[in-house]
Amino acid sequence: MNIDWNSLTGDAETTKPTIEFEMQRLQETVTGKNSVVVLMHDAEAKKATAEALPEIIKWLRENGYEFKNFYEIIK
Repeated sequence: MNIDWNSLTGDAETTKPTIEFEMQRLQETVTGKNSVVVLMHDAEAKKATAEALPEIIKWLRENGYEFKNFYEIIK
């Protein structure tokens, strides 16, 4: 089984991403998918990603997504 990211927040597309930018990119790349693995980076320069995370989680849950770890997915 191969599992890879299929959506993203765009935090690597610009040097200073904003929460608004990341939310927009997430929504664009999630559209039409019933299962997503979101690519995000945790580098210090990506502070907006950490700040956007609560909003990202909220939006995904409100749109019917559940959170699972990889071990649950590959069972």
